[in-house]
Amino acid sequence: MEVPEGAKVIESRSDYPHLFVRIQVYDDADRAKIPPIQAKIKLTGKINPPLTSDDPVKFTLEHHDVYPQNKEILESAVGFTKEDYLRVSKYIGEIAPQFSVTGNTGMFGPIDSTEPHSNDPLYRPAAIVGHLGFPIHHAFYKPYFTNCDDEVLNGDKTEVFVFPYKPEGVELFWSVTRYSALTRNTIPGKNDIFNAYNTKPNSKGNITVTFSAEDPKDGTYWMPVNAGEPYYFVVRYYKPDVDKLPPKPCVN
Repeated sequence: MEVPEGAKVIESRSDYPHLFVRIQVYDDADRAKIPPIQAKIKLTGKINPPLTSDDPVKFTLEHHDVYPQNKEILESAVGFTKEDYLRVSKYIGEIAPQFSVTGNTGMFGPIDSTEPHSNDPLYRPAAIVGHLGFPIHHAFYKPYFTNCDDEVLNGDKTEVFVFPYKPEGVELFWSVTRYSALTRNTIPGKNDIFNAYNTKPNSKGNITVTFSAEDPKDGTYWMPVNAGEPYYFVVRYYKPDVDKLPPKPCVN
């Protein structure tokens, strides 16, 4: 295919690349801007029949330029089943709290990147929990699975966290998103995100967020959770200076 003059070329290591077009919105008012942007997106190329494969690992080996570091591991996993995936996913969920300190470091960049842990066989599989993400020079994801007493977060207990409205080390923007630890997804029908565009700082330059099953109605920002269910939240910092980011948002 001839590349138009001035076009940006993104090379793919796969015969069947996935394309994700991300449109950043900051508040509900921005949603009206999405359709006009989407209308400008055009895809041209050959149309092939839908892909089917009973063995995704074998398919990957056949249609991707696999990194040499991964080849032996993938070859040993040919025949990987749904049950295998669930087993590995459960294991990653159990060890996920240990990534609270390092966040997404080494998870979403290429295996030969300069990020620490980029070729670590423990860190890289953990990316399946959140399989779409940026390397840390774009964004840093800080997950929290425990409260300030290192107890696993659970909807039966009210938790309060304090976040700086203008966090040091963040050039662009930030967000706080809560997820169910059972589904690793947001909770349907409930607010799941706070950021600088739907909050206002207090006199100390902070926002206070209460995680609870019932609305505290105390002037803090309420993040609903389900009673009796474990959950976690992720603080995302975009265009970060990782060494300057805030510590765990505990109430002092």
